[in-house]
Amino acid sequence: MAIIVSVYALSSLLATFANVVFAVFVLLKNAASKVNRLWSLTIFSIAVWGASEFIERLTADLFTAQVANRIGGVGFCLMPATFLHFTLEFSEQGKWLSKKWLPAAIYAPSVVFSLLQLSGYITKVTPEWWGYATSPSIGYWPFILWLEGLFVLGLYFCFHRYRTATSKRPRSQTLFVILGTVVPLSIGSFTDAFMPLFGIETLRTAVVATTITVAFVSYGIVRFQLMSLTPQTTASIVLNTISDLLAVVDPAGKVLFTNTSFQTTLLFNEEKGTLLTVADFVIGKKLVYDVLDRMVAGSKQSSLIEVSYTTSSGESFPVILSISAIYDHDEFLGCVLLGRDISERMLAEEQIREQAELLDNANDAIIVADLSFYITYWNKGAERLYGWTNGEALCLNVADLLETKDDHAFAQAINTLQEQGERSGEEQHRTKEGKHLFVETRWTLIRDSRNVPKAILMINTDRTEKRQLEQQFLRAQRLGSLGTIASGIAHDLNNVLSPVLMGVHGIRKKLNDERSLQILDSMEQSTKRGATMVRQILAFVRGLESERGIVHFRYLAAELEKILRETFPKNILLEKEIAPDLFPVTGDSTQLHQVLLNLCVNARDAMPEGGVLRLKAENTDITKDDVPLHADAKEGKYVLVTVSDTGVGIPREILEKIFDPFFTTKEAGKGTGLGLSTVLTIVKHHGGFVLVKSEVRKGTTFSMYFPAAEESLAEQAEEEKPELPAGHGEHVLLVEDEAAILQIAKETLETYGYNIIAAKDGAEAIALYAEQGKNIHIVLTDSNLPYVDGRTMIRILKRMNPAVRIVASSGLSPGVDPKEMLNLGADAYIQKPYTVEKLLRTLHDVLNRNGGES
Repeated sequence: MAIIVSVYALSSLLATFANVVFAVFVLLKNAASKVNRLWSLTIFSIAVWGASEFIERLTADLFTAQVANRIGGVGFCLMPATFLHFTLEFSEQGKWLSKKWLPAAIYAPSVVFSLLQLSGYITKVTPEWWGYATSPSIGYWPFILWLEGLFVLGLYFCFHRYRTATSKRPRSQTLFVILGTVVPLSIGSFTDAFMPLFGIETLRTAVVATTITVAFVSYGIVRFQLMSLTPQTTASIVLNTISDLLAVVDPAGKVLFTNTSFQTTLLFNEEKGTLLTVADFVIGKKLVYDVLDRMVAGSKQSSLIEVSYTTSSGESFPVILSISAIYDHDEFLGCVLLGRDISERMLAEEQIREQAELLDNANDAIIVADLSFYITYWNKGAERLYGWTNGEALCLNVADLLETKDDHAFAQAINTLQEQGERSGEEQHRTKEGKHLFVETRWTLIRDSRNVPKAILMINTDRTEKRQLEQQFLRAQRLGSLGTIASGIAHDLNNVLSPVLMGVHGIRKKLNDERSLQILDSMEQSTKRGATMVRQILAFVRGLESERGIVHFRYLAAELEKILRETFPKNILLEKEIAPDLFPVTGDSTQLHQVLLNLCVNARDAMPEGGVLRLKAENTDITKDDVPLHADAKEGKYVLVTVSDTGVGIPREILEKIFDPFFTTKEAGKGTGLGLSTVLTIVKHHGGFVLVKSEVRKGTTFSMYFPAAEESLAEQAEEEKPELPAGHGEHVLLVEDEAAILQIAKETLETYGYNIIAAKDGAEAIALYAEQGKNIHIVLTDSNLPYVDGRTMIRILKRMNPAVRIVASSGLSPGVDPKEMLNLGADAYIQKPYTVEKLLRTLHDVLNRNGGES
């Protein structure tokens, strides 16, 4: 018996020592874990119990044995309460732990029973040799039932955790607690507590059995706690310091752990035991569940998705969510959802997008380049101005935008930018298609926070239209000055040409030989051509309307052929093909002559080595189907005039520019750039349109479409002209300051039956009309007169006799407006130099109006 007692005392000593070691071991592993602290407290309770057992068996003193026995009873009473508290924490029973009354309900009875144990009120101990006997008392049954009940509840929570675990690891961890508690602790408590009730004395194995339990449970906690998915793990301390929203979910999407940032931001308090799933806080949950399904199926690839989180109060915000799988070897345990609130980032991105839209809506080209002048930013305005897309522009250097790459000028611009931090000026740029641009450019050197240059901002404003308007304004000023000069010259030239033109008519009547008449015809044609050229110059610089009539291209072609054969090189072969039934057109023969001559001259210049120049005219119809093909076309009959050559041709890239004013490919001093623009203007002015076909080294063809004249006008033009009308002794007051014109006009009119009263200026004319007004039938006056000008004279004559007939004439001198002369009371207006036919018909028409009465 002594040997048995000694062995039992020794086992109690070893068990006590082992329990103390286990308690210290668990605390050292993770003293911050509440689970660890509770389990260590349970172990210390067992150690106190074991130590009392050892002391009780070693001492022969009854008092010492009783004190040790009662101190051990305190440990025995507290152990089930701390064990239940541990299992509640261990099995994540947050809803029970949040109850404030639960600690009192667990620990209060145990403390009471401990005090009763110490005072000896519960049991009466009768010492024997190294042993004792227990006598039941009135408080023993509730005490035993309470203690065993705490063990049963603790085991229930452990079984619940095992049953609800979704992976192998938490099940293995729980199994350690269940097996280490159910088997040894149940046997020990049964032998120590219940056997004495039936009078059976046995060795008290509870201390040893409990030490085995401690070993099992301690190993389970230490072995698995750091990798557990419970909030009591060591990792939770670190995770709670993360500012991102972290949640750990099982394969079914149930939340197992959330860090402090998650709970604070989403207003979900984990301590209240709220069981969350992904659907409770994720808007767009299908994306998350799809990732979980893939990971359950074996995918280990992490995912990064964009969803929205919602708080418990219903507010939502955008989150960039990283989903990573948790594996134990090949077993999928769950996922870590690491969400980052991107509200501020999205707000910043929205502001950036708004700013980018503002930049893109700007008409200016906004460009950012690095310090090597390679483009890094290119807004929509730059795309519209230059034609390169953003992707294409990012491969360009700013120098690629320049019309001409002047390295010296570019280097000077860079130096100015570096020295002053900014630079502005006008430059010639080019588009993707090669179009020329004038831009006003402003460069700014962008620096970082350390004042180190990092980029260059360029804002380019298109000034092409402005520059063109300025150039047009300057040209208009030059043309205005030219018009003033030309008007004065035209007046003098017309005064010079007028007597020649009328004199030719008078001389023709006195000559009979054919050679002299041919010379006179040439003189007359040259004089008319000179007068027409004067009118054309004035029409160009002053916008004067030309005189329209019926024009036959066969006559123009014949006249043009004569000029070309006499002036063009012999290595240019002229081919002419004119349809015999060619329609006439309504227009200005001089302008149409100029059109043909301009095109033929260009064809000659395009064939420096010789070639074939073809002039063709034929009738054609424009139908409804053809109208959409030509912007200026209308349905009807047209005369198609074609001028073609076999010259060098026009490159495709400049074909669209040939009609631009002042555009020329000829060398300086050999072309004004107005030839083809004049052609296009005249053709459009006549209601037609122009088509061009050209191929390099094969030649060019200009096709001009002119609307055919109405049949009635054409027939009228074909009628033979009647004899010139003569006068019947009517008195004409002829007012002219040019002596030559006065003399030749006087002789001509007298030849055709008029009586002439001549005056050299306006004052003399007024005086003569005052004296002989009753006998004067009509007044023929120049508009530009000395002393009293023609306009003033007309007003005075109209006051003297409102019925006076007046024919005004002018050499298109400055300040003379034909419409104004007619508004003042003139019955007709003829422009110098006028032919005898024009003069006689005008006088005849005016005199025969209203019955011929003056």
